[in-house]
Amino acid sequence: MKKIIWFLLIVTGIQVGVFSYYNHLLVRGANGPAAAAVSYQTGGSNGDPVKLFDGQTEQVALSDSKNLAAYVDEQNTLHVKDVTNNKEVYALSNEGKIDYITWIQDNGLLLGISKGRGSNKKLIVKTAMLSTNNVRTIRTIGPVSSTSTFKKMTFSPFTNDIYILVGNKKISKLYHVGTSGDFTMVDISSYYIDDVLMASTKNELFFEDVKQSIPYLHSRNEKGTHRIEKNAVPLRAINDTLYYGKLDAAGNVTSVYTYEQGTSNKIIDLNQPVKPDRLLVKEDGTLLRVGDANYVDLKTNKETTIAEEGQASIKNNVLFKSSPSGTTLINL
Repeated sequence: MKKIIWFLLIVTGIQVGVFSYYNHLLVRGANGPAAAAVSYQTGGSNGDPVKLFDGQTEQVALSDSKNLAAYVDEQNTLHVKDVTNNKEVYALSNEGKIDYITWIQDNGLLLGISKGRGSNKKLIVKTAMLSTNNVRTIRTIGPVSSTSTFKKMTFSPFTNDIYILVGNKKISKLYHVGTSGDFTMVDISSYYIDDVLMASTKNELFFEDVKQSIPYLHSRNEKGTHRIEKNAVPLRAINDTLYYGKLDAAGNVTSVYTYEQGTSNKIIDLNQPVKPDRLLVKEDGTLLRVGDANYVDLKTNKETTIAEEGQASIKNNVLFKSSPSGTTLINL
């Protein structure tokens, strides 16, 4: 019983620390425009498809509880919808072009925003906190090249470390926001970094860098950098376990492995090669091969048809369909 009480106290302390840290960090930024007031109750979802809006988007993210879905509409307005009752609980506009969104647990979002054109283009990292209704600027990066954008944002909810990957098809830069709020560029590779992920409970970064069209998968922690695999790409980090795909000469995934504490284990050989962006790793480790209008459980070979219009897409480990007639979450 004492162990359970101590565990609950520790978890509560960590969660309070996370939000105290972000509030401290964001005080240094400027207030953004007023956003819609927030009032919602979280609850379970039955997993049915949820139509987000009558339009098309490439930016979708689900909160940790899976109760809140964020998306960016065609007018670059950020929306948050409670998927348990299909009601909008937050909206934010006039921030610029929102290139990337990811959740900070259930309380707010990290935003990657681009402003300006040509030699005046800048990339801005902001947060939108739902509970306090505040929008803050963490850092402005730039000027940058006209083709540069936010490629990925990843963070650990337990250590508060944030990694931000920006760049274009030729050049990339990786930035780190530490627990003290320091914002620094990270020099971890002489190659082109294409993707980054983080473990949940420790400051361990997984990253894919590319040299002469060959991807190399690495992990990095306080002990240094370790190569995990050549010709491999990260798929998802669940808790402290990395799921990654081994590639063939054409760049398709032929097998999937897990990596944790320095050890790789193969979990499946695929019956047919699959492009990395057509593989979804669910939170329970289930692997799905996603087609335009269906998905297949790679363990059971069960096929599920997706009836909604448009082509199925995966973003932030979320499966959705988007077309000019509407955007629908498929698999919550």
